[in-house]
Amino acid sequence: MTEPRPKRRIKLWLLAAAAAVVVLLPLGVLGLLWSGWADDFVRRAVIEQVANITGGRVDLEQMEFDPWGLRVTVRNLTVHGREPDGTPPFFHTDGLEIALSVDSFWGRRVSLRSLELTRPAIHLRFERDGSNNAPLPRPRTQEIERTAPFLDYADLMRSLLKEAPA
Repeated sequence: MTEPRPKRRIKLWLLAAAAAVVVLLPLGVLGLLWSGWADDFVRRAVIEQVANITGGRVDLEQMEFDPWGLRVTVRNLTVHGREPDGTPPFFHTDGLEIALSVDSFWGRRVSLRSLELTRPAIHLRFERDGSNNAPLPRPRTQEIERTAPFLDYADLMRSLLKEAPA
C-alpha cells in the first residue's frame, strides 16, 4: 500500500535538507577558511601547539592557510628559549611553507608533501655551568589535565545512564 502524499512529501523534504547540510556545511567551512575569516583563530591555535611542543614562547607575525592546496605559509616564526633578554632567540625563520596531502580522509591520515624554510637560524647558547637556552618541552601531564574535564564529563554521563530508570 502506498503512503499518503503529505507524508511522502515530508520525507522527501527531510532527505533533501539532510543532503544539503551534508554538502553545504563542509563547503561553507572551506569557504570561510579560504576567505581568511578564520586565519586569526588558526594562527592562535598554531602558536599554542608550537608552544606546547617546544615549551618556548612563540611569536608568529603572519600566517596564511590555503585549504584548497592544503598549504600553510608562515612569516617570521620565532621560538624563544631560556635565553637572556637582548640575545638572539633560540629559533627564527623568515618564512616557512608547508604543503600537505591527504592519504586517507576517513582514517585522518595526512602526510607532508613539502617543507621549505627561508633563512632559518638556531642559536644554541651554552653557559659555563653547562646550561643552555633550549626551551624545555612541557610535561605530558598538562595534556592530560587539559582533557580531564572531558573525561570527568564522560564519567558523569556513564554514571547517570547507569542510574537511569529503564
